[in-house]
Amino acid sequence: MDLVEGPKNDGDGDSGGSRHAIELYLQRRAIDLLTTPLLKSLGGDHQRALVHRLLRILATQDHIHHGDAAVAKGIKGILDRLPLDPGLPAQDIEAFASELQALTDDSSRSAKKGRMEGGRSVAQRASNVVYKLVALLEFVQTKGTVSHSPLLALPLFTALSAMLDINVNHALGRPESDSQQPAPPLPIEYTKQLIIDILLHIFRETSRGGVKVDESMLRVDTLVQVIRTSTSPQTHNQSLLLLSAIAEQHPQLVLHHMMAIFTFMGANIFRQDDNYSFHVIQQAIEKIISPLVKSTSVTSDDTETDLDRASRQIRPVLEVFVDSLTHIPRHRRLILFATVVKTTGPRHFLYAMLGLLLEKQARRQSKPTAEDLLSSDAANSTSQPALEAGVKGRDDVADFALALAHQFSAADQLHALIQLQRDLLRLPAERQSKDQPDAYTEGLGLIDISHMSSRQLRAYRFLVLHFSNRLLTSAPFLSRLQEDADASNLVGDDVPPEQIPSVTNDRRFTELVESLLRVITSIGTLYAQLVAAAAAKNTHLSAPVEHAWKQILHEAYTTLGTTNNLLALPHFVATVNMLLAHENRTIRRKVLDLTNQRVASIGESGTRSKETVASILALLQPIQSLINDTSAAAAVETATNKQAALLCLTTLTRYFAAANPSEFVDIISTAIGPGGLGHANSQVVASAIVTLTHLVLELGPRAVPTLPKYMPIVLKHVSEGVLAYPTATSSQLTLLVGSLSALGAIAKKMASFVHPSLPALLSSLLHSNLNDSSAFKGGNKPLERRNVSDDAKLREHARAKVQAILATIAESVSPRHLLPAQFNYFQKEALKNGADSTVSLLNFVGLTASSMSRSTMSQFYKPMFKFFLIVFDTRRLHLSSNELAVDDIDQVEDAALDAFIKFVVKLSEKLFKPLFSSLVDWASAKLQGEDDDKDNEASSSDSPS
Repeated sequence: MDLVEGPKNDGDGDSGGSRHAIELYLQRRAIDLLTTPLLKSLGGDHQRALVHRLLRILATQDHIHHGDAAVAKGIKGILDRLPLDPGLPAQDIEAFASELQALTDDSSRSAKKGRMEGGRSVAQRASNVVYKLVALLEFVQTKGTVSHSPLLALPLFTALSAMLDINVNHALGRPESDSQQPAPPLPIEYTKQLIIDILLHIFRETSRGGVKVDESMLRVDTLVQVIRTSTSPQTHNQSLLLLSAIAEQHPQLVLHHMMAIFTFMGANIFRQDDNYSFHVIQQAIEKIISPLVKSTSVTSDDTETDLDRASRQIRPVLEVFVDSLTHIPRHRRLILFATVVKTTGPRHFLYAMLGLLLEKQARRQSKPTAEDLLSSDAANSTSQPALEAGVKGRDDVADFALALAHQFSAADQLHALIQLQRDLLRLPAERQSKDQPDAYTEGLGLIDISHMSSRQLRAYRFLVLHFSNRLLTSAPFLSRLQEDADASNLVGDDVPPEQIPSVTNDRRFTELVESLLRVITSIGTLYAQLVAAAAAKNTHLSAPVEHAWKQILHEAYTTLGTTNNLLALPHFVATVNMLLAHENRTIRRKVLDLTNQRVASIGESGTRSKETVASILALLQPIQSLINDTSAAAAVETATNKQAALLCLTTLTRYFAAANPSEFVDIISTAIGPGGLGHANSQVVASAIVTLTHLVLELGPRAVPTLPKYMPIVLKHVSEGVLAYPTATSSQLTLLVGSLSALGAIAKKMASFVHPSLPALLSSLLHSNLNDSSAFKGGNKPLERRNVSDDAKLREHARAKVQAILATIAESVSPRHLLPAQFNYFQKEALKNGADSTVSLLNFVGLTASSMSRSTMSQFYKPMFKFFLIVFDTRRLHLSSNELAVDDIDQVEDAALDAFIKFVVKLSEKLFKPLFSSLVDWASAKLQGEDDDKDNEASSSDSPS
């Protein structure tokens, strides 16, 4: 062994060159003598001594600079052939590490005391130890059985810690004076990489063999320190791979250092744009984040609170990636973020990543001012930018979020949208002050609102809703939906419904609809609270803030409409049935609005398959139940909800009653029941009358059996509306117009059955209130807070309805029933109601005459002629009694002449001649009678008293 190491310097004065040549010669001869059989025969102590001397030769400074390559190769060959127990290099590595640590401590103490003497010798000794360690590590690296031994783990981590101390201790290697040259730089990074590489092989081999390295041997904090202090990308990559390997065996050890690791990665490694570094990052993400996800113990059965807790734990890691987004090479962003989400689990954390990306955009879009951060009142600043303009101007992050969502299944995307909407429900309307904590800031929300202004909160709300709508209408998402639908058609009957993709998606759509309804309700409530708070301070919301909230609400309704259209019809019906029983009245109303929109859309499309019609008709029962429910629990149902339900029935009737009359006959009872015409609210009654009108129009004769039930009710509302007409409110006028529409439908579809109601009908339709030329006759009631122009339109509409109904009755009702009713009305009511009512009746009689055929006229001309004679005698009979003024009688006579002309036109010559003669005789007799009366009066005045 002494021969291998070479002769010592005995100071005999020989030149250095001769001594070095002798050393090389002796070393070559000794290497040749160390054969394989001899190496195998050596004991443990001799093996260790031989290894030490061989390593000393390799590590000698002179050999490194002036050594012989053949000697180095021979020594390495001996080491390769030397059978070695793993415990021997473990002891040596530990010894070298301890020696380095001691030298570092000595150097530190000398530096503190200000002594520079001896510093050079310490550096030289440390350099020798480092080179020996390098040689040993290279030797271990080549010995496969040795390098894979777990016994090396603890010594290697100790050595790694010692190399860190050398790296940070600047006393080592410093010259004693300015004239001295510094020692050659130590291969610190190379040594670290050797240590980490051996450790990486150890963990890979043990994992492959199903063995775990003892946890007590690991120093994860040392490895993290290596990552943070090193400037070498190779060291970074190898360290991350080693951390990934450790995380597979002992995840909890890595978990405590996760934030330090990923913070460093975000600041440094993410910027690298080479394939190997990117591969390392992916490995680190998959292996290091997994323990954190498992520690959250999130399952599909967890509550929303559990998911929120898990999201808050994952948030710091996800934030590292979101904050580093702009520093990651553009072409690697999507793959990297998709890897993060896949590792954490898209089912639970896709929404968290999307939410943080949208939060980032909201912060960029509306940076807070100092005033925003000090007070929530600053939200009323007039500098609020338009939300839509901000989205269009800075869409980079939102576009990336959309592309990221497209990497996952339709079910995962829908679930992420649902979670985003639910998170919106917890957001306050305005930024809370520090002394006003809310549920969101106390740990139940995803985003960090403590540093967000009110403006940014509004921007975030809008961005989430805008993103949701974009995702639902995007081609990749719709394509995935179609793929799921196609796959579902191939599923066998033995597969449970929850495993069928399209069924899962439909359920997600149902949840999304419910979540959006809650969001819309929440937005309306928050906005109302802001308005009320401003009113309490005798101020108003600024126009920009008010506009922003309206934009948010509009976007929410747009997203809801998109979701509604994407939901399969059978599942949409099931969703409606479920949500109509929801505890929130506002949600029930909005569900009814959605139903009405969907039914109208299907009805207008014209495509009505049997399956579609069957699904649509299934909506009738739950809507009717909501209207008919008079229980105590239903007493709180708002009139608006009743109106919405009746509107749904109206739309259903318009499009589907004609083809399916039997399904709609029972709805008449609903329309005229306690929840319809019998309701106390006039607006509900008006809606019920509209429903009844369409039922009559679509069902026709099938509505006749129930005519005696609803005709009196309709006439009652018409009569009340007519009497209140001069001073009627908008709601009263609306109800009157609706009632007149119902009468028009009845007259059109059931003319043969209205004659019992003709007296009451004519009393209302011919009333002077509806036929007066003054819009507000007799009404001096002030009209404060009334939209006069709208009321005028309603009045005009009511008059038009009356004329249309009279025309329909004149054409459709048999003269056998109609003429007696007209004559009777003239005798009993017309003149009492005034000239306007009488003129309306005469016009109505003229319409009746015009509508009659000549054959029909031949049956009824005599009573009609007699009626006209009575009317023509109005001046003589009523002028003296002061029932009518002269001007009124003129109007009556003009109307009578117009009606008589229409009557005469329908007469044949055969009928006209005798009537003309009778008319002349009647007129002559009347004139003669008047002359006689005058003569008698004159004679009586001339006679003596």
